[in-house]
Amino acid sequence: MANPPPGLSDFGKEITNTSSRLRMLEERITNIRMKLQVTEQNMVTMHRNTSEEMLAVKSDMARMKNDITDVKNTIQLMAAELGNFAKSEELRTLQKYLSYWEPVKFVTEEQVEKIVERMKEE
Repeated sequence: MANPPPGLSDFGKEITNTSSRLRMLEERITNIRMKLQVTEQNMVTMHRNTSEEMLAVKSDMARMKNDITDVKNTIQLMAAELGNFAKSEELRTLQKYLSYWEPVKFVTEEQVEKIVERMKEE
């Protein structure tokens, strides 16, 4: 075999060098694509998880809103019932009348009948 012309040897080295660099670039692109695919899958998973969490938060908020409404209604009912209670001034008036009447000294019908019977016997 004859020696190749002088410029052809350099050209072969350049082709080999370019081919090697091209393979490295292709590997990098392949790695970048794989990383991009993993990143996309992670984003989809995160989006799904975030959506589920948001639904749970919305559900909790709706439940809390209902609970707050129930508490509010209960407080309104209690406030309405408080209006039916006697005021302290009314209680003082009642206490004053009770002290005048002295209901402790009242007698029952049965006691009156016994007293009448005793008086008849005497």
